[in-house]
Amino acid sequence: MSEEKTHGTGTTTVDAPGENTVEVTFLPEGKTVTFEHGKLPYKDHGKEESLLDVALNYGITSIMLAEGTAPVPPATSG
Repeated sequence: MSEEKTHGTGTTTVDAPGENTVEVTFLPEGKTVTFEHGKLPYKDHGKEESLLDVALNYGITSIMLAEGTAPVPPATSG
């Protein structure tokens, strides 16, 4: 199933996300990124597919976790 999104003067047709699709929105930029779980290249920072790793893959240079469902574990090396 497809969904139409209007941006400016154009309309884009977007396929509905698949079962393995992950979508993250970074605020305050309002930048939403979508990727397939298990297929995001690892950028050598944080854990694979962590918020930091996702941010680096999409050119977001700093993040601050404002709220979430679980505490963020302490940083680990290597």
